[in-house]
Amino acid sequence: MTTTAPSTDGTPGWYCYGPVPRLAEWDGTAWTGDSHGAAAAPVLAGPPRPFAFLLQPWVRWIVLGQALVILPALLSGGTGVAWWSLVSVVGYAAFLGGSVLVV
Repeated sequence: MTTTAPSTDGTPGWYCYGPVPRLAEWDGTAWTGDSHGAAAAPVLAGPPRPFAFLLQPWVRWIVLGQALVILPALLSGGTGVAWWSLVSVVGYAAFLGGSVLVV
C-alpha cells in the first residue's frame, strides 16, 4: 500500500487525504469508497532550492526587457542619436510579457 500524491494520469492506488491522515482508494476512474486511517502522512517535497525562480521563463523575459531598455538609453544619451531610444520599445514589450507570465 503506497501513500503517494494523486497522479494526473489516473493511476489506481491508495491516496492520502484530510488533516488527519487517511487513505482512500482510487480505481483509475472514481473513488471506490474504501478508506482507512494512515499510519503517517505522506512525505511531501521540501522547499525549492534557493534562487530556483531564476530558471523560470518570466525571469529571462524581464532581464531581456531591462537590457533592451537600459542599453539603448545609455547609447542614446552617450552618442546623441535619438533613434536608439526607439529600440527600447522592444524592451518594454519584453518586460511586460515577462510581467504577464509572473501573474
